[in-house]
Amino acid sequence: MHWKIFLAVASFAFLATAAQAWDDTGHLLIAEIAAHRLRPEVLHKMEELTPLLDTHFNGGRPYNVITAAVWLDDMRGLGQANPWKTWHYIDVPCAGDAFTEPPPPHALWALDQAVPILRSPEATPEARAEALAQVMHIVGDIHQPLHTATRNDRGGNGVRIAPLVAGTDGPANLHAFWDDACRYDVQEGQITELWERPGRATRPQGMNAPSEITNLARTLLAQAPKSSAVPADQHPWRQWARETHAIACKSAWPTPETPQTNGAVQLTPEFVHQTHEIALQQMLKAGVRLGDLLNDVLGEHPAK
Repeated sequence: MHWKIFLAVASFAFLATAAQAWDDTGHLLIAEIAAHRLRPEVLHKMEELTPLLDTHFNGGRPYNVITAAVWLDDMRGLGQANPWKTWHYIDVPCAGDAFTEPPPPHALWALDQAVPILRSPEATPEARAEALAQVMHIVGDIHQPLHTATRNDRGGNGVRIAPLVAGTDGPANLHAFWDDACRYDVQEGQITELWERPGRATRPQGMNAPSEITNLARTLLAQAPKSSAVPADQHPWRQWARETHAIACKSAWPTPETPQTNGAVQLTPEFVHQTHEIALQQMLKAGVRLGDLLNDVLGEHPAK
């Protein structure tokens, strides 16, 4: 049954409470970085497609070339009717250097489906709009270390962590912490939430909208390579996921010696700062690669 049939009865109560592979801040940051890599004709095509996305879970507000990156998370509001709920991750166990894809559906398989639709001039504009939002989101997802790896703990979802900042709730498990990692760091020896994630009503109105996200994107872009970051491989997302998986297995989990409080792991300032730095670098890579991939898929290529 088509998912739109369920829109009339789906409720915001279904919005996911589980980790979402970078929080809104992370996906918006990746999209902002990507936008600065886009060729003018590609940006124009995206500006035509993104308003076609269903706005049921965005308060009726049209999506733009930045906020389209969170559409796939917003559509979790469909609850059990969501056909894309397994598209956000690929759980590959940490076992030496092995990276064996599990049976689909998963994030890499999802990109295999979405990229050809986005590339196809025969696909309907609505189908291409959905494929664009899927590509924007999933490329970001596969750069979140705990969306590519597991230690029999559902990618860190099974690892409870103690509150990071006294008197606040914050992320409840290791996976959720990684989703939020760009917003947490250490100041004067204390773990600090640097800024609050944007709500739906305060999402950027477009590229270069004044915000912490835009400021951070500009800072990170100073480190971005000038040449394309997309390899000749027709499916570069597999190379990206393998790289992220290696980072996860090396650095995504705290050491067994990390202290616990009431059965929850007490993340150290050193671990939080390291995670913050890795997260920012992963978001930079995701944004650069996403922008260059979209240039390749949507760009005008001279005839050979």
